[in-house]
Amino acid sequence: MKNYAVVVAAGSGNRMGSATPKQYLLLNNTPILVHTLRRLSSMPGLSGIILVTGKDSVSYCEGEIVSKFSLGRVMRVIEGGEMRQDSVYNGLSVLQAFSPDIVMVHDGVRPFFSDRLFSELMDAAIQVGAAIPGVPIVSTVKSVSNELLVEKTIPRDKLWAVQTPQAFQYELLMQAYELVRKRNAVVTDEAMAVELLGHDVKMVKGDSENIKITTPVDLTIAQHILQQWEKEHCA
Repeated sequence: MKNYAVVVAAGSGNRMGSATPKQYLLLNNTPILVHTLRRLSSMPGLSGIILVTGKDSVSYCEGEIVSKFSLGRVMRVIEGGEMRQDSVYNGLSVLQAFSPDIVMVHDGVRPFFSDRLFSELMDAAIQVGAAIPGVPIVSTVKSVSNELLVEKTIPRDKLWAVQTPQAFQYELLMQAYELVRKRNAVVTDEAMAVELLGHDVKMVKGDSENIKITTPVDLTIAQHILQQWEKEHCA
């Protein structure tokens, strides 16, 4: 099977409070994005990666990320779109020439997914067509009005916080994104696009360490996770 990944890394540093986009901030003297791409590149059965970034960052990523760090599994660096869904669609469109079977879509600032998670997502995507990782929500969840008044408490027994990578049969995801574009719909993740088709999406138990690094606190936590991973790898 021909399996590929689309990595979306066109974000800004707004929530990080940094002038530097979060994916280029350093984690142990190496950009976060490099950690993520290295992690994906180490996964067996992955044929290649399409990196989607901002218009002004394509050349930078080609030279200072892919070339500098010898990330040979990255086949192309392409320009993203106005929204995440546009960036993903651009990546999927480029992949069409490679006749992919399975495609994984991943955030550029999530470098800590496990081998187990990758394998289970791949298997579930082959069997069901669409698979996403997530963890059950443990906090109480409230619906709040524009005036910040509590409207109701939402039962959390069926609520999961979703992560990436998300894995799909390529033709299914492409069909879903064509429908999104036809309807001018807004989707916040790839699974939501597939849900519009009425197709099942399998939830796979995610990793607590598979955090999305978007705030200074996340960066501190990521430093700790990386130290633990390096200890385990060297043990």
